[in-house]
Amino acid sequence: MRINVSSGRLTDIYGQGFLYVDKTRFLRDWWFEGNTVTLITRPRRFGKSLLLSTVQSFFDPNFKDARKNDGTPLFEGLEVWNDDRMRALHGTVPVISLCTSGLQDVSGAGIRELLAYRVRIQYSNYKGILQSGKLNDVEKEQFLRYQSDGGGDKPEFAVLALCQFLWFVYGAKPIILMDEYDAPLTEALVKGNLDDVVSALRTFYVAAFKDNDFMSKCLITGITRIAQKSLFSDFNSPDIDTMINSSYPTVLGYTQDDVKKLLEMAGLEDEIEKVRHVYDGYTVGAERHIYNPFSLNHFLKKRQLGRFWIDSSQNTLARDVIRNGSPQIQNVLADLLEGKTITTDLPVNLIYSNLYRQPASAFSLLFSAGFLKLVSKMIISEFPYKESYEVSIPNEEVRSFYSEIFTNV
Repeated sequence: MRINVSSGRLTDIYGQGFLYVDKTRFLRDWWFEGNTVTLITRPRRFGKSLLLSTVQSFFDPNFKDARKNDGTPLFEGLEVWNDDRMRALHGTVPVISLCTSGLQDVSGAGIRELLAYRVRIQYSNYKGILQSGKLNDVEKEQFLRYQSDGGGDKPEFAVLALCQFLWFVYGAKPIILMDEYDAPLTEALVKGNLDDVVSALRTFYVAAFKDNDFMSKCLITGITRIAQKSLFSDFNSPDIDTMINSSYPTVLGYTQDDVKKLLEMAGLEDEIEKVRHVYDGYTVGAERHIYNPFSLNHFLKKRQLGRFWIDSSQNTLARDVIRNGSPQIQNVLADLLEGKTITTDLPVNLIYSNLYRQPASAFSLLFSAGFLKLVSKMIISEFPYKESYEVSIPNEEVRSFYSEIFTNV
């Protein structure tokens, strides 16, 4: 069993014969689902970047002729390839792929500079359309300018223009992908300039995603749903897919059946109870047993248990909330460490400025980031509708994270 734990690109994983758990049914379900804008929130390392790579590799004309290392079409053998409607769409819808990770200057200006850089890359990916004969001289001049500067301090305008160019050339409105949309917010909170960063992101998102008549669909991924300064308030009914309410509960992470098959393939079926104890525990929508794929893949590769997910990041904000949160927050988390569950509100829209003061906001962050799991939910009001949630520590790997923090406090 060959396992690639360093790449989030489908062409590097399935395309090169490495282990890939087929999640391509999502392509059909998402494409034919009616919402234009979809936001999917899951903890880090849950396969979000691989999912976006799969979307791009399937729809983007630049990948139409992509092959696996055995010379067969990239998607041959996967579930989506059995659907005639989807095969007809393969390689026919241009894709603009963006990401906010890698920010150096944590400010509004820094956000705009990073997005302009990402946009320049997208223009370079489609520079071949300059020879299509479908753009006039003015449009070519504009294309070259945006290819050079990415729109400068207004990268959203460059995205709008690229969508129009692609529609002119391919006759299909492009898909826009945005990975890690909330990545800069953690650092901005620590630095104390959250409002500046949120304002820059909101300006870009509203112009590029909402006020865009030349976009077919938009798929956004992140860890949390942000309410700060109404980041998404101007969107027209986006589909918000969270750990609590999910239309795609199995598209990210491994199910119990996935894990059983993988362990059998690796000759490690006798380890299933140990693996469940250390890595199982997440509930997504109606699915009660979802495993973090990052830890599971590392276990399969190394053939030993470890804190793979926890140790792959500093988990700075989670550590800070646990260490510096209110006494009420710390007392409740200590109860969780003893194996208890707690009942709490989990605000749908996270307000970062409330994290250290309001227990519900702190628990909402820890839940969204994968440090708490849903045990059950209760309806406490039918109108206006409101639920309360019973949560606990997901598994032994995450429990070791809490133990480490409380030991060192």
